[in-house]
Amino acid sequence: MKKCIVTVLFLLTFTVSIQAQNADFLETLQIDALTMNEKLLLYSTLKMDCVFPTLMNGIIGFGSGSFAQADYLSGTIGFLGDTIGFGFLLFIYAADSFRMIYLDTDTINLLAGTGIVCVILSKAYQLLIPSLYAEIQNKKIARKIFGH
Repeated sequence: MKKCIVTVLFLLTFTVSIQAQNADFLETLQIDALTMNEKLLLYSTLKMDCVFPTLMNGIIGFGSGSFAQADYLSGTIGFLGDTIGFGFLLFIYAADSFRMIYLDTDTINLLAGTGIVCVILSKAYQLLIPSLYAEIQNKKIARKIFGH
C-alpha cells in the first residue's frame, strides 16, 4: 500500500512539474498564426492546476506541492516553516525523553507554542499559495496567448 501511495505521489509531482514547464513552451510558438479555437485549446492544455499542489502541501507538507508547481520561493518558505515548527516540537520531545537537558515548564510551553504556531501558519500558507500562484501563471499564459 505504501508503494502504491508513493508511486501515485511521484506521478502527481511529475505531472504538475511538467505542467509548470509548459509555460516556457509559449516562447517558441507563433501564436498570431493560430485560430481562436486553437488558442483556446492551447490555453486549456497549458493552464496550471492547483488541486494536486494544494493536496501535496496539505498531506506531505514541507512545500512539496509548491516545489512541484515550480514555485521555488513558496516551496522554500513552506519547507522552512515546517522544518522550524517540527524542529521545536522534536527538540522538546528529545529533551524530555532522553533527559539531555533540563527544561522548566515555562520554556517547554514557549517552545511548544512557537512550534505549533509555526506549523499552523506554515500549513495555512501552503494551502493558500498554490491557488494564488496558479492564478498568476494562468493570467500570464492567457496574456501571452490572447494578447490581453
